[in-house]
Amino acid sequence: VIFGDAGKAFEYGAKGGITFVLGDLIDRPLVNAVGSATAVINGSCKDYMGESCMAARGLIILNGIKLNDDGTIVTQETPYPGGNLFPLAAASTVYLRDPWRTVSEDQLNGGEIRQLSDGDWERIFPLLKENEGLFGIRVEDLLKVDGIPRKPEEVYRKVVPIEVAALARYEV
Repeated sequence: VIFGDAGKAFEYGAKGGITFVLGDLIDRPLVNAVGSATAVINGSCKDYMGESCMAARGLIILNGIKLNDDGTIVTQETPYPGGNLFPLAAASTVYLRDPWRTVSEDQLNGGEIRQLSDGDWERIFPLLKENEGLFGIRVEDLLKVDGIPRKPEEVYRKVVPIEVAALARYEV
């Protein structure tokens, strides 16, 4: 549990466990992560999140928020301002709290944006509840947009790696 920001290459090569971060990340978090590496980041990430990620049983939740001094949530302009989200990833999932759809396909490099499903919500809800217990960031507040309660699929989006066709075999 990190009660602040984390620097470059956060969880580089992580193999498992769950990390909760109250603040922002610089860049290149969860590069080459494998296994069940999981992170809940309440702030944003500048660039190269999940580069070459292979954490098939892991996931990343990026909430893109800040907290005011009174504990109220302020949504950042975008949860991910960079141009290389999930580059060359082979496995894992990134869940973005992005109610205004600020992250676009052209920011991805080997991933695609999909609609959040009921199964996805069931997967991330327990982590968001644990995040609530650690930092006091209520799930019901994360689901509010401009003070109005919304459905999870209206607030969160899912990014998954695209399947890459196998390279053609070179024969002499």
